[in-house]
Order: sequence, then structure tokens, then C-alpha cells
Amino acid sequence: DPVVYLVFREDRDRLAGLVTFVNVDGTRQEIAYSLGNTDTSYNALSQSQLTMAPAFLAPFGARWSDVQLTLENGSLLETVSGDGYTDALFEDELGGGLVATRYEDGQPWPTWTVTDNLEARLVSESEVARLREARPWALPTPPEDFDYKAALATSIDLDDAVTLDGETMDGGWDAGVYDGYEPWAGSWWRQSEGALVFGYDDRSTLSDRIKGDVDPIKTEMDELSSALRELEQGTTEHDEKSARYGELQDELVTTLVGFYDGVQADLDGGALRIEGTSLVHDEGWSYDLDELSPLDKMALYEHFSGNLEGNNAWYLPAWELLNHYSPAGGSWWGHCNGWAAAAILTDEPRDDVGAAIDGTDVTFTHADLKGLYTESHYSTYSHFYGARYNGEDDDISDLSPKAFHQIVSFYVREQGVALVFDTTAGDAVWNYPVRGVTMTVSETGGQTGPSGLVNVNTADADALEEVGFWPGQAKKIVDHRLEFGPFQNVDDLEELRGVGRSKLNEVRDLLTVSSSQRTFDVVADVHFTTDGVTETWLDGDVPEGFTNSYA
Repeated sequence: DPVVYLVFREDRDRLAGLVTFVNVDGTRQEIAYSLGNTDTSYNALSQSQLTMAPAFLAPFGARWSDVQLTLENGSLLETVSGDGYTDALFEDELGGGLVATRYEDGQPWPTWTVTDNLEARLVSESEVARLREARPWALPTPPEDFDYKAALATSIDLDDAVTLDGETMDGGWDAGVYDGYEPWAGSWWRQSEGALVFGYDDRSTLSDRIKGDVDPIKTEMDELSSALRELEQGTTEHDEKSARYGELQDELVTTLVGFYDGVQADLDGGALRIEGTSLVHDEGWSYDLDELSPLDKMALYEHFSGNLEGNNAWYLPAWELLNHYSPAGGSWWGHCNGWAAAAILTDEPRDDVGAAIDGTDVTFTHADLKGLYTESHYSTYSHFYGARYNGEDDDISDLSPKAFHQIVSFYVREQGVALVFDTTAGDAVWNYPVRGVTMTVSETGGQTGPSGLVNVNTADADALEEVGFWPGQAKKIVDHRLEFGPFQNVDDLEELRGVGRSKLNEVRDLLTVSSSQRTFDVVADVHFTTDGVTETWLDGDVPEGFTNSYA
């Protein structure tokens, strides 16, 4: 139930702030973002995906007509008008890519927006109502006591986060997540091993009894899956292998359901029961309760708790075997995304926890808890910057160095929170949470461009007076660009009433509309927490990890 408020400075038609409200775990969360500089046409706040606003707003200067403008920072804006609409095309101030967004008469928000990483459209109130009716579980009642002042008091200054500040240009900075909130190191929980289901450290668990039936089915499925990725769709061979894969999947589901329904029936009927510290069956086999795998232990706990209201708790390990287990070893993916999310969002489990299962005390080790946290965060919602690399025809460099700098500055330096990197430049994704960044910056080119000239698009009135304009003329120049956007060349000043050609000729050689540029070499040492530890690992004062350098 998100609500987004845009705060505009009316006299300059500039977006000055943005306040978001969203429900998180039953609590209404408020975050405010602000810009101190509203004197420029480009606006990083309206064009950054750091906020929850689901679209980009065109820079000031977009008109209901066909125009081409160069903005104060050198970026370009073009508008193309049609019958009742104007399409604006401009450069993304965060990512550097091209943004296309459409404005229509009578609509308060862009009706559609497309970027390299985002597609958004404006929906009607009736469509929103229809979508909400279909999702009653997604309709929490928001509280009435929003603390708007508190939200603003804790606002984030994007001027600091998305620009090169003095400290950065003077050598760089070193920052990390807040003490006590560092992501913890954990095991990868490789899917090929099925450790969440079959246990770690060679322990013996109930689900071992189905492993012999599952392995040959899953092995053939893995081999078919690898082959299908290499085959062209629509060919006879592809269709045959695809059909065989479907048959095996049905067989696997039948096998899993039959086994785990049997476990539930035996527990309900007493053939399988807890005796002392063991899980015992009438057929004579038994398992130590404390040695059960994380998911078997959890399923047993949920079975006796009744929390699942008649559903089979043993479908927990069944789901994992169906979706993640890969005994053939042909699949590279594991649980790194779930672990990375859990490591950021939860405290590291450091102590064993006892739980009563049918009156018997059973120990969930800290390793069990890390595995269960990893599994439960497997589908945690994420906000992505950049896009997944899907092979040689895809753009591997879709996230610009500028975007990289601004994202790590915003999250790690400004907010002190972790974020997740895919650390490899390939089609495989390796997720690791960031716990700190060391940015080393050295200037290489100094000032380039029109040295010593005054930029009429960025200079304040005092600077314009120092060049030779009268106070009234300087004010007219500033007011004109605030209302109509940047001057495209120095000669545009002739059109201002009260400035004129005579005065302009006196100072023309001191003026420019070109932005000065400085060049820097930047090396970012990004400090990650690792999942390359054992299941039973516990962090010391600093989480176990590694450092990658990005230049």
C-alpha cells in the first residue's frame, strides 16, 4: 500500500522533495528525500531509481512542443509532440542511459516510461481497484497518525548522495554499514548437495529415505535441462526432450507427494512417533531428533504446531527437492540470493534454540537457523539496478561507472546500509552483500573546457554582476533560465528585455554556456561478506569476506 508525495517548488516548477510511505511487516515506514539545489533543469531526484517513485519525471524544460535542449550539465533533452501528447527523451541522471516518457493532456503523471531497466505505465483508478479486489491480503489498513515531520526530519539529502562532493574529489572516502548491522557470513547451501533437506556434516535424517528414488529422476531432468538450453525451440529434438522433461517432472511430483503424504499419515496414525529423543517407526527404523536436517526438523515442528491448518508441513522439504535439488551437478545456482537477503535483514544466529515438538525438547542449531533463514528469504523482493546478463548478444555494461558511484554512495555512505552485488561479469549470478566501500579518487585532468569563463546557466546573480551586468540584468538572466530552462548559446541573452546587444557585446568574451569538466581516476574497493564458509561458521568482530576492486 505505498503512497508517494511529490513536493514541488511552485515558483520554479521544480521537484524539491519526495516522501514515501509503505507498510513493512505491519509497520508504516516513512522515508523522505530532498534536494537543496532546485536552480537547475536536470533533477537527479526525479530521475533516480533510488526512490519508490515508479517513473521518471522529465527535466524542467519539457514543453508541449518540439524542442531540443542542452541542459546545464551538458545532457540532452528532446521533446516530440503529437495530438494531445508530448514524448520527452532525455538522459538518466543516475544510470546514464536514455529515458523515454510520455505526457498526455489532463494527466498528472507520465502515462508511460521506458528505460534500460524500467517499464512503467499509468493505470486508472478503476484498474487499481480491480487489482486490489483480487489481492485482499495486500490491503493493510494504514494508520491515521502519520508523523510527517518525523519523516522530513530523517530525510536523505540526495545532493550529497548523487554529486561529486569536495571530500570525494579530494581523495575519496571510506564508509561501511552501521555497527551491528553488518551482513553475516554463511554457507552457500549448494542445491546439488540438498543439505537443507538431507542435512550437513553427514548427519542422518528422515528425507534420506527418499533420496534413492529422487536422484535418478532429478539427474535425468538436470541433463535434459542442460540439453534444452542448447537446442532451438520448435525442433523435433527440442520437443521430444521437452516432453520427456514434463513426464519426469510429473513422476517426481508423484514420488514426493506419495512419500511425504505417507510421513504425515504415519505421524497422524501413530506408526511414526517421538520416543525419548528419537523419531521412531513401527518398521524398526529411527532418527535422532537433534540430528535431523534443517527442513526435516522444521517440517516436524510445523506438523505438531498445527500452524499450517491442515496442509502437509512435509511439503517444505518436498518443495526444496522439486525446485532446487540438482544431484547431476549440471546446475550452477544455489541459495546465494536467499543467504544475501537473510544476512542483511536478520541478525546472525549465534546460539542454538530449543523448541518443544510434541512435548520433547529439540535443538535447532545456529547452523539450522542460518539454513532456514536462507530458505525463507529465497524470494525476498529486491530492487534491481542494471539488468541480468543473458549471453553474448546482451549488453554487459548496462550499469555505468557514474551509476555505480552514486548507488554505493547513497546506500553505504549516506544511509549506512548493505546492498547486494552480482560480482561476476557473466551469465551466472553470484550474489554477495556489501559491508563497506573504500573509494580512492585522484584528479587527472584538472579543469577542462572554457577556463575562467562564467557559465550563464549556472552562475548566480553576484557572479553575473562581477562580469559586468547591472543588478537588474543579472536578475533577469537568472529568472529567465529558472522559468524557461537553460540558454542554448550566449546570443540568447540578446532576446532578454533590458540586456540587449550592446551590453552583451561588452561581456561576451567572458561568458559561456558550456559546462566545465574535471576528470578523475577512481578505484572502489568493495568489501563483501562471503558465503564460502561452513554451515556451522560464526563470525568474529568482522564478518568473513573478501574485497573486489573496481576501477
